[in-house]
Amino acid sequence: MEKNLNSLENFKYFSGRQGFTSPILGVLGPREVLRRRAKEQEICCYVLEGDLEIITQQHSALYTKNDFFCIEGDDSFEIHSGSTGVEYLFTFKK
Repeated sequence: MEKNLNSLENFKYFSGRQGFTSPILGVLGPREVLRRRAKEQEICCYVLEGDLEIITQQHSALYTKNDFFCIEGDDSFEIHSGSTGVEYLFTFKK
C-alpha cells in the first residue's frame, strides 16, 4: 500500500492505464468500519472528502482528501472512517 500523487486526474490516469474498472462511489459515516477479505483483485481508491485509515495485516496508513492508494488483492483489510465520515472512489483491476 503506497500513497500516490494527490489529484483526481492522477487517479483517473493511473487507474485507466493500469487496467482498472470504472470507479464506484463509497460512503461511510463517522467512525464506521468496513472489513474486506482478500479477493485476489487489486483495488485502488481516491479520497473525495474526509479521511480514512486502511489497516492490513502488515501495516496501517491514514489517507485524506485528494490522496489515492492501491491495495494488493491478496490483502484482507479494514477501512476506518474519520470523525466526519468519508467519501471515496474505488476501482478494481480487471
